[in-house]
Amino acid sequence: MLVFAVLLLGTRIAGAAEPLQLELLDDAQASGAAYTLADVARYVSGDQQLWERLAAEKLGYAPAPGQTITVSRETLLGRLAERGYDWRALVLTGPEVLTIHGATQSAAAGDVLALLERDAAEVLGTAVRFETTRALPQPPLPAGALDLSVRYPQKAGFWLPDAIEYRVDGLLVAAVPLAQYGAFRLAVVIAPDGIPGRTLIDGTHLGVEEREIRPGHEIVPTPGAALGMTTRSPVAAGALLRLSRLQAAYDVARGADVTLVIRGGAVELKARATALNNAYIGQRLLVERIGDRARFTGRVVAGPMVVVE
Repeated sequence: MLVFAVLLLGTRIAGAAEPLQLELLDDAQASGAAYTLADVARYVSGDQQLWERLAAEKLGYAPAPGQTITVSRETLLGRLAERGYDWRALVLTGPEVLTIHGATQSAAAGDVLALLERDAAEVLGTAVRFETTRALPQPPLPAGALDLSVRYPQKAGFWLPDAIEYRVDGLLVAAVPLAQYGAFRLAVVIAPDGIPGRTLIDGTHLGVEEREIRPGHEIVPTPGAALGMTTRSPVAAGALLRLSRLQAAYDVARGADVTLVIRGGAVELKARATALNNAYIGQRLLVERIGDRARFTGRVVAGPMVVVE
C-alpha cells in the first residue's frame, strides 16, 4: 500500500545520487506544536541538500508538554510519501518504533522573581521585595515565543500582584498563584494613630512603615496617593490605608459658599449661597440663598457654582 501511494504521488527527489541515510532517535523531542523529521532523525550521510529540505517537513502533531507518543518507522515513511517524497531514496536505521516527547521550555525562577519585583515596583512606585517560602515552580510549557507577565487584581486602586502568567505564542498556558510561594515586603502607608470617619486626610494622619503583605492585597504605596481624600469610615490605629476605604474630597462640602446662578430664558441672576449637602461636580446640590434663605436645587459646575435652569 505504501509503495502504491508513492508511485501515484511521484517524487520530488528523483535522480538523487545516493540514498540519504538517517538514524532515528530512540527518544525524540518535538520542537513545536508539530514534530519534524529533524526532531526524530539524525543525518548520517548522503545528499546534504536533500536532508535540509526534508528536515523541516512537519510529520504530525506533537504531544502536549510532559506527554509522549510512539510512532513507527513505517508511519514516518508513509507521511513523507504523502508529501511527495520517494521513500526508496531514504535509508532509515535505528528503532522500528520511536518515542516522541512533547516540546517543553521553562523560565528560570530567578528571572521570574526579578520580573515580579521590577514590575511591581514600577506599578506601585516604591521598592518591592518578594520573599519566598517555597521555590517558585517552573511549569512545563510548549515550545514557542514565551512571554511572562505579572497579574494584578482587576480593581481600582493599588494592589499587590497575585500571579505570574505564562503565554506562548500569545496564548495563556499557565498561571502561578503567588500566595502559595511567599509574601511581599515593602513600605506602605498606615494610620499611626487612627483616623475618624469622614475625615479629610492630611500629612498628620499618615505614616509609612515596612510590612510583610500577602500577594493580591490592597495597599496605599505612598502618602501622596491618599492626601486630600476623605475616609468613608474610621481607620484603626496601625491599620493599612486602602483606597477602597477612601473617597475623593467633595468639590463642594456642606456649609461652603457657592455662587448660585439662576437662568430663565435670556435672564441670568447670580447670588451667594450656602451648600446644604456635599457634592461633586456634575451632581445635584441643595443650597440656601444668603439674604432671604430661599432654597434651590441645581447642578454643580466648576467655580464652584450651582446652576438652576
